[in-house]
Amino acid sequence: MCRIAFEYNTRKKEDAEKFLKEYDLSLSDAMEIFLDAVVMNEGMPNAAALEDAEDIWRAKKVRKAIKEGKVKLIPAENVYRKLGL
Repeated sequence: MCRIAFEYNTRKKEDAEKFLKEYDLSLSDAMEIFLDAVVMNEGMPNAAALEDAEDIWRAKKVRKAIKEGKVKLIPAENVYRKLGL
């Protein structure tokens, strides 16, 4: 990991943080998603690349939580059974 410092308009940062909070994302999370999308797209990402990068980021976060024992996986059959499906 490396740290990147940049300057931005305070109001813009606050507005972005409010929006990102609705998705349980920090500004750092959003930057990681953006950088993943740039790499995947080999340039500026389009909306689909950003969505794909967000899915990958969320999957990484879940895998880390599983590895740390913070999340327990439940077989899909058990979930379907509980839902009556």
